[in-house]
Amino acid sequence: MKEQSIIEAAKQLFIEKGYRETSVADIVRASGSSKGNLYHHFKNKEALFLKIIEEDDDHWLHEWSLKSYEFNNAREKFIGLATYSATRQTYHPMRSAVAEFYALESHYSSEIKAKIKEIDDRYTECFMDIIQEGNRQEEWNVGDPWEVSEIASALSVGMDMLYGDYPIEERKRRYVKSVEIFLDGLS
Repeated sequence: MKEQSIIEAAKQLFIEKGYRETSVADIVRASGSSKGNLYHHFKNKEALFLKIIEEDDDHWLHEWSLKSYEFNNAREKFIGLATYSATRQTYHPMRSAVAEFYALESHYSSEIKAKIKEIDDRYTECFMDIIQEGNRQEEWNVGDPWEVSEIASALSVGMDMLYGDYPIEERKRRYVKSVEIFLDGLS
């Protein structure tokens, strides 16, 4: 239970102050925990932040897995994933803190790099599932689904960085347009 209160307090601080400006002392104070207890559960601030990202990612993937059944074919599902991503990322309160964390920490530690890659790969797997479904349904014929999925994932991340602050309807429109252009290249 104490671990979850640390996670919740830290997440709120990261949202309010950003990654860099949130100290371990801030987290200890906000969670009502002790420094020893925090370090009992988490190796360091980076590990705590990665745990928060992973929990958010689990939630995102679970919601997408439920929503993915609403579509009739792989093309619709791909566009649905783009729309879902545009909507979810807009309301993702950790978006700025995650970008800051990636910029500050991702090149320092091979452990952090590996964890970030694991999280990113889970998102890429969503695209790969759709690409493989499209291959099976003969909507397209992609020879290397993983490579194309990584490209789709990078496109989505780029769209989020470029259009992250746009109004939601405009953001969705641009996501859908980019995906339609991408899918036209697969057909």
